[in-house]
Formats: sequence, structure tokens, C-alpha cells
Amino acid sequence: MTRLGYGNLLILALRVLAGEVNAFLNLSLCEGPRLAVRTRVSRPRSEFPRTAVHVGGGKAPYSFRVLPPTPRLRRTDRVHKTRRSFSVGGPRLRVPTLGVSFACTVDKDPMKAAVITRYGSPDVVKIREVPKPVPAAGEILIRVRAATVNRTDCGELRAHPFFMRFFSGLLRPRRTIFGLDFAGEVEAVGAAISSFKPGDRVFGMCPSRSNGAQAEYVCVPERTVAAMPAGTRFDEAVVCEGAFYANAVLKKIELRAGHKILIYGASGAIGTALAQLAKSSGAGVTAVVATRHLDLVKSLGADRVVDYTVEDFTRIGEIFDFVVDAVGKTSFFRCRKLLKPGGIFAATDLGPWAQNVVLAIWSSITRSNRVVIPVPGRIDGFVGFLKSRMEAGQFRAIVDRKYPLAAIADAYRYVETGQKAGIVVIDIAAADESA
Repeated sequence: MTRLGYGNLLILALRVLAGEVNAFLNLSLCEGPRLAVRTRVSRPRSEFPRTAVHVGGGKAPYSFRVLPPTPRLRRTDRVHKTRRSFSVGGPRLRVPTLGVSFACTVDKDPMKAAVITRYGSPDVVKIREVPKPVPAAGEILIRVRAATVNRTDCGELRAHPFFMRFFSGLLRPRRTIFGLDFAGEVEAVGAAISSFKPGDRVFGMCPSRSNGAQAEYVCVPERTVAAMPAGTRFDEAVVCEGAFYANAVLKKIELRAGHKILIYGASGAIGTALAQLAKSSGAGVTAVVATRHLDLVKSLGADRVVDYTVEDFTRIGEIFDFVVDAVGKTSFFRCRKLLKPGGIFAATDLGPWAQNVVLAIWSSITRSNRVVIPVPGRIDGFVGFLKSRMEAGQFRAIVDRKYPLAAIADAYRYVETGQKAGIVVIDIAAADESA
């Protein structure tokens, strides 16, 4: 491979940002050659089949390897190689070496998945057959039994807000399978995995930069997986996404026993997780919900429940150390009368007219920290933490509805209404999933 100039580096960066790598390799269409792409492959070359083709040369830390499948490629799927480019059954893609590798493998065993190749409404979500992923050395292949559709998925589907495209793909989604939560059984493990074995019942959370769990199989790093608590059904274990964001909020505000917290929108995935985790911390919890969710939040241990359709929650005659907007539908200016001196307003969304972002930036500049938008950290260790809360009886799943994988577009439509309580489960397997 030839040495790169800054112009080529810029072109490659723009193409990757725009998701063109996936498009040119026909990955997003899931038609033509069946390919799986994984970046930064660390497996030694000796582990690949002898038919592997090493494209390029030099001493770059990573190079490209194109691995033909066990069944022979069709004539139109042959690998084209030139000095600075290669293609696989499609338009030629100029890909210079940039410390990045793509391991392209063809799996003869397809799986069904909810595939999203462009931004848009739930109508763009299609059920297709795609290659079954193969775990790397530090990965676990999960046979997914249950997944979810949540606000995060809906935001990624519509690329809203627009600036999220700079992370998920400028023109089209970088990943074609969404879904953060999963519960299922270990199908296979990588060479470096010793803590899990095939058949183990596990749950966890997919990294947001790799393909997700709205499919029959998913590969995930070991650090994002934990064994399911005994007696837990698969549909009761897909609870990580809401709890992950809720835990980030509570860590940011440093909630302690004796604090008083008001949660606006305590019936959604984040809200129900906030209520349970805050209560387990010894805090006094006031939950603000609609009439139909009053009994739900009472069952989660809320000390006081306010029906916002009947009374103004800002005039309840009580003040709090923290007010958390779990649904992005209220504002600091409306809630500040509820805060004690030095109290904090925490938001999990941009808020009306994106004012939470502006206020959070201003609070940071002035060091008042009156408004914060907590940013979740790494997943490492979180799933184990949540498992301990579940085993202690301090956290449980609130399941609103279930949909089969074939009807996942309807699940997206329902979540977009903003009326769900708890989680919306996708039943991936048709088998009986009772514990």
C-alpha cells in the first residue's frame, strides 16, 4: 500500500463518517455477498483459513484480509485487487491503510434480523436474512431470546437530534442492526473467554458502535455480559438500557441516603429504573406520573406519587435536593421552585427547544452545576452491578408490551408515541421462555 497524504486521510475520514464503507461493501443492503465486517481484528493470521488473501503490504499495524467462504463465491463475487483499492462484488472502494482493518467473512448459516439501511420512520425496518456473526477471541456469541425497542433506538432510527449523525453515520446508519438490551443463551465463545460456556443463560448490553441485539444472534464483548439471576425469565432480563442511563444520573448527582429526589416521568424505562435505584440507595422518592401509572410507581416503592393530570406538581408544597426529568418534557425554569438552595436539576434529554443543553453548558461555565445532563460512562461492571440489585430484590423489569421480531416495526411505532411504561420487549425466539 502506498503512503498516504493528508488529502487521502481526509477523504477516508469523510467516507467513513458518511457510512460509505458499509454501502460500498453491500453490507447495508444485505444482498449479494454475505459479509460481516469487524474493525481492529486482533486474531493472528495463522487462525485464518489458508485461502485468506492479504491485500496490501508494508509494515502497517493493521492491513486488510478478505476471507472467502467455505462455499465458493459466485463469479460476480470475486475479490478485485489493485495497488490501492479492492472491492467485493460491487463498486471499487479505494481504502488506504490507516491503522484499521476489516475482516470480511462469509457465513453459510444466515440468521434473521431487523435491518435498517437508512434513516427514516419505522417503515424502513425490514426483517432480512443476514450472516450469522462469528465471535472474536474476546467475544461471546449470544443466541438472543429477548431484546427491546426503546427511545434510544427510535432516536437512532430517525437520526434525531441531527448532530447524532456525526456519531451514528452522516448519510446512513453505520450499523444496520439496532438494539442495546439482550437476554439469551451462550452459543459459542472466543478463544480468550473462560468465564462463560455454551448453554449459559446470560443478559447484558450491546456496545452502541457495533451491531445490536434485534436479531437471532449477536456478538458482544465479555465485559458487557453477566449470568442471569436464578429464576429470571428472558423477557425480565432485558432491563439494562434504562437502568444504565438512570445509574449515570444518580452517580452524577451523588445521591445518598436521606436525600430527597423528585422524578418527573417515573413510568418509562429510565423513570422506573430511577425510582428503584434511588429507593435502594435510601433516598426519599417522589414520582410524577399520569393517572394510569399511579399503582405502578407505588409498587416500585415511591414514597409519594403525584398525578400531573390532576394537580400541578410544582405546587405540592415540598422541596427537594434533586429533580430529575426522565422524559425530556419539563424544564429547569418550571422546576426550580422545587429545588433546595444548591439543589440540582438533572435531565436525560435535550428538553423543550434544547434548552437543557444550553443551561447545562452555562451551569458548567459558572460552576453552579444547577443543571446537568449526565453522560453515561463505559458499560464495564454495570451489568454485574444491576444483577446484584436484581438478586437482592431491589430491581425488576416493568414490561409494557411484547412483540415478535416480525412485528418489530410496530414496536418502534408504539415507542414513538411516548406512552410506554417500562420496557417494550421483542420476542426473538418462538420457544417457551419460562424459567
